[in-house]
Amino acid sequence: MIGQVDFNQGLYYLNGFPITKNSDFSPCNMLNCAKSDIDTWHYRLGHPARRITEHICKAFPYVQSKCSDVCDVCHLSKQHKLPFCKSDTVSDSCFDLVHLDIWGPISIPSIHGHKYFLTVVDDHSRHTWIFLMQAKSETRKLIQNFIIHIKNQFDKTIKCFRSDNGPEFNCVDIYDTYGITYQKSCVETPQQNSVVERKHQHILNVTRSLLFQSNMPKAYWCYAATHAIHIINRLPTAVLNNKCPYEILYKKPPTFLNLKVFGTLCFASTLDNNRTKLDPRARKCVFLGFKTGIKGYVLLDTLSREIFITRNVIFYENIFPFKAVEQCIQTNGDHHDSDFLLKEGDHSPNNSKDLQQTFLRKNIEDNIETESIPDSVSDISSTNEDNDQPSDNSQGSRDTNLRRSERQRKAPLYLKDYIHQVNNSMKP
Repeated sequence: MIGQVDFNQGLYYLNGFPITKNSDFSPCNMLNCAKSDIDTWHYRLGHPARRITEHICKAFPYVQSKCSDVCDVCHLSKQHKLPFCKSDTVSDSCFDLVHLDIWGPISIPSIHGHKYFLTVVDDHSRHTWIFLMQAKSETRKLIQNFIIHIKNQFDKTIKCFRSDNGPEFNCVDIYDTYGITYQKSCVETPQQNSVVERKHQHILNVTRSLLFQSNMPKAYWCYAATHAIHIINRLPTAVLNNKCPYEILYKKPPTFLNLKVFGTLCFASTLDNNRTKLDPRARKCVFLGFKTGIKGYVLLDTLSREIFITRNVIFYENIFPFKAVEQCIQTNGDHHDSDFLLKEGDHSPNNSKDLQQTFLRKNIEDNIETESIPDSVSDISSTNEDNDQPSDNSQGSRDTNLRRSERQRKAPLYLKDYIHQVNNSMKP
């Protein structure tokens, strides 16, 4: 049967056959053309979005699509993560909620072998602590020590810990012992632990700034990160209505009187027991930060590379010893690592005879096997001048002093199955 049809309520009706209550036509005379389960036009158009399908249906009446139906293909091919709404909730008091996370590993371990650090952030005050670690297995002990520290120092009990899904934080027995609630984010959802994640970004921004300004080697990142935390806890933030975390936690404003520029030149007084009347009275050092519990400065001796703490220090905050080394390297064309520290001499790159001597010594020790090393740059220069003078027997002496190998010559292993004769004519 061929004819024109009208679509009505999922059925196609042939024109010229009116349907009445008294119609003599049986249902078999009418073609039941209900649509199938598959939305053909949605498939033809490549699974477009619902608003696009609705627009096409309005523009082209012959296109019929069930926009309200569920399409599995669309979810399997186009589904993405749901957006995160901004959270404005803040804890009522300190240590009601504490955020935890581990940063690392870093490709360059610190000079003490650290590759990670545990970050602890109080949700109410935003005060931050970091604990350097060589391995993630140290996390459990550090968490337990931190709980005891907060109880003894602030007379408060931590109510809740929040972290990601790291197995290092799965210390259920410790949490149950102290009655602490443990919350963790969903898998691969760092947004739910955003407070400490953003704190990591802040810490690294300040750490890089300290390393770049002082030109210190990357192996000293542990001291730069610790000093960055010391600074961050004393800076005002908009989250706390322009108050600093130190002020919220300790109920008093911080002081900046003892703050010094990281990586600057300083001179530390030597101990009376370790010097005689004619020995130097000070040591040339680089400032590395502070040590908790000690009223002193952490310093790096540029000569012995010893790291020590003292209070008798004079600072020159506009001079960076490692920058002087870098400038001298660029001037002399030496490409050794900048972690080679200053030895003796002036800190100014314009007066760098001792620095030049240091680099020449390092170059000789690394690349040349010699019986004696000149004691000064002048000795090296005089030696070069003597070598530049012409000599009548220079060619003969060069041939006489030619080094010949005394190693016994053997046939190659791949010729062991063949008859051959080793040429010994080259033997001395």
